[in-house]
Amino acid sequence: MSTIATPVGRYEFHAAVPDDIESERLRQIRKWGHQSHDPVYWVGILAEELGEVAQCAIEHRSRRELYEEVTQLAAVAVAMMEDLAARDLVDPDE
Repeated sequence: MSTIATPVGRYEFHAAVPDDIESERLRQIRKWGHQSHDPVYWVGILAEELGEVAQCAIEHRSRRELYEEVTQLAAVAVAMMEDLAARDLVDPDE
């Protein structure tokens, strides 16, 4: 974990977070292969994942379960970003 000073206080960066997202992303690729969808379809997938996060929070499940659901949501967002970048719909360098 790294800590940096910000204008509003200190921020602790948890190095495990991006690693966990990458691990989940790799799990998704192994399970479903590379996914390429229309942006509207991607939004539907993201909404479904966000619904699972909300359900987990509303049901007061463990923080670990909530973390796992948020990790899945983040990995799907990364998959959408990868697909958009691969289709030149966005320029990641902008």
